[in-house]
Order: sequence, then structure tokens, then C-alpha cells
Amino acid sequence: MVLAISGKCCSGKNYITNFFEENKFISIDVDNISKQVFSSLTLEIIKIFGADIIANGNIDRKRVGEIIFSNKQKRVELEELLHPKIYNEIFSIISNRENDYIINIPLLTNRDLIERCNAVIWIKSPLFLRIFRALKRDSYKLISIFSRIIAQRKLSVKYFKGSVDIYYIRNGWSSRLLKKDLKFVLNRVQRG
Repeated sequence: MVLAISGKCCSGKNYITNFFEENKFISIDVDNISKQVFSSLTLEIIKIFGADIIANGNIDRKRVGEIIFSNKQKRVELEELLHPKIYNEIFSIISNRENDYIINIPLLTNRDLIERCNAVIWIKSPLFLRIFRALKRDSYKLISIFSRIIAQRKLSVKYFKGSVDIYYIRNGWSSRLLKKDLKFVLNRVQRG
């Protein structure tokens, strides 16, 4: 079985992925895969963004993040460079259908990946809670947080409606309701 977890920034994807790992799913962290792919394409990335992204001899990922969340064209160029390699890595991992996988993916828009999933779990989380998490966890400046939120404002389940089962998880202020939703979804996907 292959499940994908997606949602807007700071909606709680990592926490929910941990729940599925505790229930024998193998986690595929797309952020980690993208960091590896990103590191392997240093020269190409510098061509896109210029030498201003270099700090202490390395690419400053935080600087690149600030650029892509404020410049749509640069974001598209970076995605066109990274996404094919990232998705190929994911496809390679999930080709072993002897295991159950949970794919933690911030931006799920690839139709081929969606069609290989048994279900998608979409996390809904209140805006103020997401801002609080970003401030606390990532130490982002408020302007950076709002840039990310604005860039993801149209991110929704529209990419996978009709092609896969979608489960909605409410990740708000109540951990009791969250756990109830997670157990319900786990039972549903395990029953098929």
C-alpha cells in the first residue's frame, strides 16, 4: 500500500507521518530526497539563481527558499530541474510493493505519483496555528512565513480529485481529535 500525505506548510505532515511509521509504514521523506537531489545539482542551481546564493562556499538553501517563494519564475525553473529526479527516486522506492509506504510530500502535483498511490491524506490546519509552528519550529521571519503562505494559497486537493481516495485530517489545536481522525483513516485504508 502506498499513501501520500500532503498539505500546506507547517500543517503537521511530519507528526502525522510518525503516526503511520508507528503503524508499520515505511516513511519516504520527500524533503530529504529533494535535499540530496539539490546537493547533486549545485552548478545548475547556481546558473538559475546566480552567485548571490553562495555563502561560505556553499549554496545558502534559506536564501534560495526566500527567492522561490517571492519569484514564481525562479520557483518554476527550480522545480523543472529537481522534480523529475525527485519523482524517479520515489518511484524506485515504491516499486517494492512488499512494504507499506507513507510519502511525506509538501507539493503533490505529479499525476504519475498520484496514480501509484492507494490514497492521499490531505492535512487541514488553521492558518494561525501554522504561523505559530513556523515561528517556533523553523525560526522563520514573519515576512518569510507570509511569502510561503501566499505562494501556497492555491495548493489544494484539485490535483488528485477523481483519481485516488482522499482522506482529510484536521490538525488543529486538539490532539484528541487528530488522533481520532488518524485512527479512522488507518482503519479505512487497511480495510481497502
